[in-house]
Amino acid sequence: WQLDTVLTYLSEGNYTITMTEVSTGCIATQEVSLIEPDPLNVDITLFNTQIEATKNYVLLGQGFSAKAHGEDLSGKSLNPDKYEVTGYEYWWTVSDKETVQGNGTPNVANLPSLSATYEVLVTEHATGEAGGSCTAIESVRVHVKKDRNVFTPNVFTPNGDGANDFFGVHTGAGVVEVRNLKVFDRWGEVVYAHDLEVTSGVSNIAGNWDGKFLGQDALAGVYVYYFEVLYLDGDRHFVKGDVTLTR
Repeated sequence: WQLDTVLTYLSEGNYTITMTEVSTGCIATQEVSLIEPDPLNVDITLFNTQIEATKNYVLLGQGFSAKAHGEDLSGKSLNPDKYEVTGYEYWWTVSDKETVQGNGTPNVANLPSLSATYEVLVTEHATGEAGGSCTAIESVRVHVKKDRNVFTPNVFTPNGDGANDFFGVHTGAGVVEVRNLKVFDRWGEVVYAHDLEVTSGVSNIAGNWDGKFLGQDALAGVYVYYFEVLYLDGDRHFVKGDVTLTR
């Protein structure tokens, strides 16, 4: 029983609506049936992700996509005698300052730098006896695995045979830039310098020292190198080590 002109939170069933005219005392009644629409369900499927210990993850620098779907999102009414589906709205929200490409659609994509939860709110619009709007929410967590894909050889042989003739910084997914690569001889003199290399995130070589100094073959021996690496998640690492030049 509710005493109001707007009735809310009613369950499915039959109801009697009574209206009384205060000034005359006249009473009018109307029998109505309230039909609850079929529930709306939604699932999220991830593409280009991996599963490790029941967790969905991608490597830093690798993108993935997500799709909201379900039998109830076919555009067909489960009970056409009661209602007709007229359309759907999709809204994706992401935690931890991440964003998605394609919001407003069932398919989105992202190149994440942080682990985050991806949630989709689906609204179904329908007309008819049981028409109106229904909503469903689903979410999934995607973890970002931060492998630091940087490798430098510990020896190279610049003898022109086509194998290991150059020294450089090998990078993989998740690396944005390699800066200030310098190679020093045993007396501290810079024999090679490469200021900036912008990588594409997959299998690059920053710098390409051919083993020469001032146009002449550098002496065989141990050389010290130093460089900076900027990663997709904003981390910056300073790397130093040594490489042996043999001929």
